[in-house]
Amino acid sequence: MQGIGVAEAGRIANAQVADPTFPRPGRNDNRAHGDAAAGDLRPIGLDAIANERLTVEINIQPRRHQGRQQRQHSKFQDSLHLGSPDGCACRRHRARQCRINHIARLAADSGAVRHGLARKKRIEASMAVQSFIAVIYLVVSAAAGVAAFRFLGLSPLAAAGLGGAGAFVCALAHGAILTALRLRRLGAAQAALAGTVADTAETLENTRRDLDHFKRVAADASERRHHSLLAEVKVLQTLLGQVVQGRSDAVQRRDAGLDQPPSADVEHMSDDEIFTVMRNALDGNRVDLHLQPIVQLPSRRPWSYECFSRVRDAHGDIIYPSAYLDIAAARGLVGTLDNLLLFRCIQMIRQLGHRRPGVRFFFNISSASLEDGEFFPSFVDFMLDNGALASRLVFEFRYGDLARFSPALLDELGRLADAGFAFSADHVETANIDPALLARRFISFLKVDAATLLKGQGDIHMADFKAMLKRFDITLIATKIEDERTIVDILDLNVDYGQGYLLGEPKPSRNPAEAAA
Repeated sequence: MQGIGVAEAGRIANAQVADPTFPRPGRNDNRAHGDAAAGDLRPIGLDAIANERLTVEINIQPRRHQGRQQRQHSKFQDSLHLGSPDGCACRRHRARQCRINHIARLAADSGAVRHGLARKKRIEASMAVQSFIAVIYLVVSAAAGVAAFRFLGLSPLAAAGLGGAGAFVCALAHGAILTALRLRRLGAAQAALAGTVADTAETLENTRRDLDHFKRVAADASERRHHSLLAEVKVLQTLLGQVVQGRSDAVQRRDAGLDQPPSADVEHMSDDEIFTVMRNALDGNRVDLHLQPIVQLPSRRPWSYECFSRVRDAHGDIIYPSAYLDIAAARGLVGTLDNLLLFRCIQMIRQLGHRRPGVRFFFNISSASLEDGEFFPSFVDFMLDNGALASRLVFEFRYGDLARFSPALLDELGRLADAGFAFSADHVETANIDPALLARRFISFLKVDAATLLKGQGDIHMADFKAMLKRFDITLIATKIEDERTIVDILDLNVDYGQGYLLGEPKPSRNPAEAAA
């Protein structure tokens, strides 16, 4: 065996592969160059790698293998035309690939080699300990025999027997101790295995419970989604029926020549002309959603928004609710407007997503929609199936309508309140209100005109008025703040929230999410 450096061995191997004139073994000199013909690479030891040394082993293979390898080598030379540039390149590639494969096998086997060496060291250490114990037994038995011979006066044979018996007893005691230790280790391993099995069983049981929980949650979510879709389809069917009926009436009016585009001057329009404008706006999708901010005082920072509907005529001029609400209520169009505004408001909330989670949207519901026995129950079912909107929507009613709520309507409102929806009352014309009535109607916000607040509350001081509302968990909002003098007076009353054209006009929400954000 001849030891050479790693770098030197690599240089020699590359030179031999690259040189076409390097002598190749033939059929008659296999005996002398058996290892060169075979090209066999033996595993490299870890010690050699650590010392950066390689060991080249000469392997004399049987003749039958040498002949087969020689034939394969001859065919390879014939096919590559030995000495050509292509043949040299292919041989270099094969030599390089051989070295790469050998290194890969070495890396794969290194872990097993390390494990085997560690196991061998443990076995050698155990054998050394056992040998040391055996030597101790021999020394103890010899010492016992000598002591018995010298001090007890026993014959040499009896002393030797006594020493052997002592060694045998010690060996038995040592064996019992080893057996006890093995049993203890086995018991500890068995206990650990039992603990592992118990932990695994518990984990599997928890996993099974979690899977069952996930299945129930998925089933519940699917069922809620199904009911939500059904409720939404019902509301859409109601809205579609109203629109279809409106289109039919519009076609009849157009055929009768009564549906001419009126002038944009609303003050000089008749009720029929305004009704025609509303019909055309519904047919032409010219009913827009506007948002007016409700701000914190005194910072004037937007806190929530109130939703309004605005109707545009054929010329793009806006007709305000004060001009068409009474006519729409008389002609039965308020429910259609509420439906359309509600769906656009919900669309805006969904587009807003999780941005500005504290922002609420006040949505007005007319008394006609509240008294509609077909619309309002389906509306309540739809809102209950979309409970995620409870933190966003506030339904607003006229204060004068609260006392006329029927028991059936109160039951429906109670269902919404139990689901987390809040309610507001507006159009308060007097400060002499009944907080208990507001609490029974589930009212959480009270909108009072700034002029009504500034006129005073009779014998009740403003601080007492706010304290009375606070006892019933009702938030006061001052509305119709139109000038700076009014807001200064309102600030003197320590009102926390305000709304009005001075603080922000209603603006169209073309992109609702951006408008509210």
